[in-house]
Amino acid sequence: MIAIVSVSIDVATSNILFILFSIGSLFAVAADFAGFSLPVQIIIFLLVSIVSFLVFYPYLRKNLRRTLPGFIPQERTYIGRKIMLDRDLKDEDQMMIEGIYWTVKNVGDEPLKKGDVIEISGIEGTKFLLKKAKEE
Repeated sequence: MIAIVSVSIDVATSNILFILFSIGSLFAVAADFAGFSLPVQIIIFLLVSIVSFLVFYPYLRKNLRRTLPGFIPQERTYIGRKIMLDRDLKDEDQMMIEGIYWTVKNVGDEPLKKGDVIEISGIEGTKFLLKKAKEE
């Protein structure tokens, strides 16, 4: 039963932690087939899971970090983007960017007017930091 639950969670989440518990559950299933009682199966499950966690987790964590691409939040993909304003903006205002309303803050020295090309220069909490884009 433990094996079915841990393998099911493993398949559903792809979490390394559950992979390692699945190893312990497979040993518990083998103990069941060998005729051991439920308390012995639980002890085998716990011991093998703990040992596999201590042995394999540091190795898997180190190697998966190297091979998996880093996660970039959606907000970070907007940094550096240039947009033409369709209205004047106050120092702190809201504007729609790609169909989503964002709170924006002018961090430049100049006021942002309709028709200006602005650049998203960063993020401060949940606000996009804007400044007038440099002329190319």
